[in-house]
Amino acid sequence: MKIALILLSSLLSFFGQLEKMTLQSDVQLTVTHQQNQPMTYVGTFALRGECFYLSMLSLEVAYDGQTLYVYSEDAQELTLSTPTPQELLETNPIILAKQIAQNSTITERVSGDNTIYTIVPKDAKWQVNRCVVKLNTLTMLPSQIQLYEKERTTSLAFTQPTYSSEAVEFMISKNDVYINDLR
Repeated sequence: MKIALILLSSLLSFFGQLEKMTLQSDVQLTVTHQQNQPMTYVGTFALRGECFYLSMLSLEVAYDGQTLYVYSEDAQELTLSTPTPQELLETNPIILAKQIAQNSTITERVSGDNTIYTIVPKDAKWQVNRCVVKLNTLTMLPSQIQLYEKERTTSLAFTQPTYSSEAVEFMISKNDVYINDLR
């Protein structure tokens, strides 16, 4: 039991770091369905607490703690909405991993410079069967987060992630676009 608490403490210290500092990184998102070829997208990502910003292809998504902003460059449209807690979990894999870790079985192994945490939820309410968080052992910066579902695997790989204490504005403001306000 003591080892499990230490593992949880180490993993939760990473999540706690995200409450105080902004994680910024280039990312590669790969989604693999059982029978299909993987789909891979590259972009940029920033996260602090539950607030985040993601830019990928011609899409930008941000959440400031109240409003979810989704900008489509192709459609020249900015959609504003108030997401449910479930919608937020489906949008942000780090927040999802944090929630799952609170009631789960956690194992840890060291591989090179990384500590790999495997999180298996105890509660059947989660669609995710397993979550793997790979952190640099010295810096506690993530290199990869993987979510395993019944028929899909989602992987978010971080390229040169950094922590910053600088304030980041987690909202999107665009001129001369259609505003679709669903709040």
